[in-house]
Amino acid sequence: MNISRKRACSGGERHASAGESGVRVKMPRLRFALATLLATVLVAGTATGIAVAASKGEKGSAAEQKRYAAKIEKAKERKERMVTQKERDVAAANLAKKFDALGLAADAGPEEYFAAMNMEMPGAGDVPDYSGMTPNWAYTPALRKFVDGLPGLGPDNANNLGQYLSVAKPDTVTYPGSDYYEIELREYTEQLHSDLPPTTLRGYVQTNSGTAADGNNTLAPDPIHYLGPTIIASKDRPVRIKFTNKLGTGDAGDLF
Repeated sequence: MNISRKRACSGGERHASAGESGVRVKMPRLRFALATLLATVLVAGTATGIAVAASKGEKGSAAEQKRYAAKIEKAKERKERMVTQKERDVAAANLAKKFDALGLAADAGPEEYFAAMNMEMPGAGDVPDYSGMTPNWAYTPALRKFVDGLPGLGPDNANNLGQYLSVAKPDTVTYPGSDYYEIELREYTEQLHSDLPPTTLRGYVQTNSGTAADGNNTLAPDPIHYLGPTIIASKDRPVRIKFTNKLGTGDAGDLF
């Protein structure tokens, strides 16, 4: 015989039967409705926040996309200005015709070619000789080898171009017991080869003065040079460095 009984409880209605060992508890409809409403409000608020953040992000993203699209167009323009393989083939064919007309052998060297043409070999910065013995001169100039000395350590060991590895001068006063340097990242130009004009570079330079023998910060730092300042550290002596980025922002920060 199965006897069932029904009685109210604080957690809802509980149905128990004599033939059942477990108890089933049902949530009242009112509490279920309140939970559903609360979940709906939370989802709606989250969606609104995401929509607002997305609208702000879309404005910034659109500006970035526009900026990068302009950079891509500039890169395409530079690529179009480069000599293509087809143009190289045409230049080689024109050179072969010139050799035939001048009575030169196919393996004639530059000296024979320029002598037959009554020309001087172009130098750095001269008009490119696209169809001559110096192909793609404007893009890959023939640099002379071993014409510049290696830069040494410090201004007393500069090479013929004035290049040298600068040595940072420590400030031992600002933070007693340690060597302190202030280093900036900047854009500058420096001549890297006798046959090249100055090249635009980005590198590091010390900006604070070093401590002299009399205990005053009167040692002027070296000017900016390729590879930046060389910091000479000592064992068991702390080194403190303050780095500052002095490069431009936005388009002013583009190297090319």
